Amino acid sequence: MILKRIKNYFIRRRVEKAMGFKLYKWQKAFIFYGEPIPESVNKERANGKTTASILRLLLSKGEPVIASTWGLKPEEWVGAGRDNSDNHTIFWTTPDERRTARILMWFNKELHRIQMILNENGVKTRTIIYSKGRQ
Repeated sequence: MILKRIKNYFIRRRVEKAMGFKLYKWQKAFIFYGEPIPESVNKERANGKTTASILRLLLSKGEPVIASTWGLKPEEWVGAGRDNSDNHTIFWTTPDERRTARILMWFNKELHRIQMILNENGVKTRTIIYSKGRQ
């Protein structure tokens, strides 16, 4: 347990340096120790929940995650991902809901952006497959 905490400390410092900001205490607990997001944070917007979720996914171990557009028009772009760290499959299958499609398109772009930042700064991340085809 002590070795894991030391390893997480050094990974966290590299992530914070790469991203250009310090993580909140709850983000560190969520990303590195699997603790839930506090209720007080869950009710707020624009406070780092998405960034924390992306970092947790990118820093986790497991099979590659698939982010797919399924060959839809850009305005209907949705994603599909498999997260084996939790042993379940996530399908985003609501192309008729444009708002949902835009949010998911943004999420995939943000996932890719953060992954590139981390990789360029020497932080190893989980493999993400960006695909336009149905998986």
